[in-house]
Amino acid sequence: MKVCNSSAYQQWTLSDSNYLYNQAYPNACLDGSVSQGVRLAQCNFSRYRLWTQAGRELWNIGDSSKCLDGSSSQGVRMVACNDSKYQTWSAL
Repeated sequence: MKVCNSSAYQQWTLSDSNYLYNQAYPNACLDGSVSQGVRLAQCNFSRYRLWTQAGRELWNIGDSSKCLDGSSSQGVRMVACNDSKYQTWSAL
């Protein structure tokens, strides 16, 4: 994992339409692909590009049993929601 540095590449916006936009790539959204993992992809109506926030967790609408997880050994990924500190996200 990289140290937070306030760059546009590390800034995200959860839109009213449930897309998680990256500030450096405004036409790209976070995609929770089952086959290719978490990645940036062109925004479209795929349910795997839609996210919802529950408390401080980010749930993928395409697979509501999966949350965004920031594993220090495996990087950012989607795994089963488990209320761990690796699934807790906040604004700086």
